[in-house]
Amino acid sequence: MAVARTALVQGFGWVMLYGAGAASIIAVLSALAFRQRRA
Repeated sequence: MAVARTALVQGFGWVMLYGAGAASIIAVLSALAFRQRRA
């Protein structure tokens, strides 16, 4: 039971990490596209 809970917490941590990375990449790409569109 405790092992499953630890695995669940680790999996959630990886999902949060990948989600934050994807969000930052999307933010950078959208900012670059917005700057190119304005220029």
